[in-house]
Amino acid sequence: MKKNKYVFMVILSFIIFILSINSMREYYYVKKGNICVKELKYEEAEKFYREAIKIKEREGTKSNLIKVFYESKNYEKVIKEKHEEYFLKGNSLVKNENKENNKKEEYKEALLEYKKQLKKSDDINIKKNYELILEKLKNENQDKNQDKNQDKNQDKNQDKNQDKNQDKNQDKNQDKNQNKNQDKNQNKNQDKNQDKNQDKNKDKNKDKNQDKNQDKNRDKNQDKNQDKNELNLENKKEEEIKFILKQLEGNEKQAFKNNEKFINQGNSESKNRW
Repeated sequence: MKKNKYVFMVILSFIIFILSINSMREYYYVKKGNICVKELKYEEAEKFYREAIKIKEREGTKSNLIKVFYESKNYEKVIKEKHEEYFLKGNSLVKNENKENNKKEEYKEALLEYKKQLKKSDDINIKKNYELILEKLKNENQDKNQDKNQDKNQDKNQDKNQDKNQDKNQDKNQDKNQNKNQDKNQNKNQDKNQDKNQDKNKDKNKDKNQDKNQDKNRDKNQDKNQDKNELNLENKKEEEIKFILKQLEGNEKQAFKNNEKFINQGNSESKNRW
């Protein structure tokens, strides 16, 4: 019985010794971490605090670790780490500049973290940050709605101007095509009229030349006939002259003959008389 009691005391002493050693080690790591923070050696402080948390996870040590992340502006670690420093987590959500994250959603999450911290503390700074982010979120929504309306109006005006320009260009192209077709038809009609006038002039010239040739041939025939008539007239006159001359010649012969007869009669009487 005494032996068992002795064994129990030894084991208990050993456990107490181990616990005291772990407690001393934890205290050592926390103290070293605090020294590193004062010297702004945040990476070394993180290592010591994590070693202390491995021995025993205490809220104070975890709080010190979160403050190290926050002071070193490693806001992503503040956000991802599990802890109860809601105020620092809210501030980290606001200050985080990761472009992949949705800032509006981070503001909303920050407001929830501030609400959690306000349940634990009445610090005026927490309330100020809450109201500031709430106002910022409200303004962003207004700006977003304004931008949305502006984009909507811009798109509407753009579509309107586009339709207007399209109608204008369509009317312009229509007028252009109409003028082009009109010019084309005009040129076509002009060519057609020109060909028609040309054919008409050609026919006219042909008729004119035909009339001219006909008049020329008629004048020529008329001159020819006139010459022929004149020739016939001359021939007729010549025949008449010949006839007259022949008749005169015949009359002259008859006159000579009669005269000769008369002379012969006179000679006879003269002969008888004598």
